[in-house]
Amino acid sequence: MLNFHTDTQNTDLPRSDSSSPPQPPRDTDRDTQPPVIYEDRLARPFVLLGIGLLVLVASNLALAWALINAQSKTQTFVQLNNGSAVEVLNQDALYRSEAVIQETTTQFLKLLWEWSDRLPGSQQNDPGFTFNLNDQQKTIPSSVYYASQLTGGGIGNQLVIESLKIIPHSVFEGRAESSIEIEFLGSPRVTGQGLYEIDAIATVVVREVGYLDQRTQLKKTFTWQAVEPYVPLLPLDNPSSMRQLIAQLRASGLQLVDVKPFNP
Repeated sequence: MLNFHTDTQNTDLPRSDSSSPPQPPRDTDRDTQPPVIYEDRLARPFVLLGIGLLVLVASNLALAWALINAQSKTQTFVQLNNGSAVEVLNQDALYRSEAVIQETTTQFLKLLWEWSDRLPGSQQNDPGFTFNLNDQQKTIPSSVYYASQLTGGGIGNQLVIESLKIIPHSVFEGRAESSIEIEFLGSPRVTGQGLYEIDAIATVVVREVGYLDQRTQLKKTFTWQAVEPYVPLLPLDNPSSMRQLIAQLRASGLQLVDVKPFNP
């Protein structure tokens, strides 16, 4: 009887046993899991953004407060080279105050209707201003010519012709003079962009040697236009009396553009 004998290799097969402890995950399993992101890392950019917005808002509020504080100042003074102080107002370029318009009107009336044998603002003899009108030579006091420098268009010529009616030639000989008495000077009215109307009532008194006083009443409405103040091209270190006077007159930035009767 043959006895067959086979050698069998003993192999250990893995067995499933619920009681065996869990095995740690392999490296391949760890790589496939998603990364963990913590909540504080997510909130950090939003916190920084919020801080930046707060800083920006605070800066804008500080700027707005500075602007409001600057605009709330009612008076600003500057000191001129001569040591005097003047108030500076933030106004439109075409704005002219009531005092400036009234003062310019007063100066204009005095130049136009007050004459003597002296140049305005000096003790020098006034030779007058001679011109040709209708083929005839006419002479007017220099102050009348200066007044015409404050006018625009043909207004100056009209006023010069009107003044010729009452200017005696003896004024250049020192035997006649005139003065103006301003009886009423109204408040300026705004009639357009940079246009101002002002009413005036005055009496011109002409005194001439050997004659009774001649009185002429004026009732006029003057229209002034705001223009850029006069800036001389040449320096005013030693200006002539004419240049100095014209510079002073035009410094107000007003030009006469119309004259009409005033009926109060």
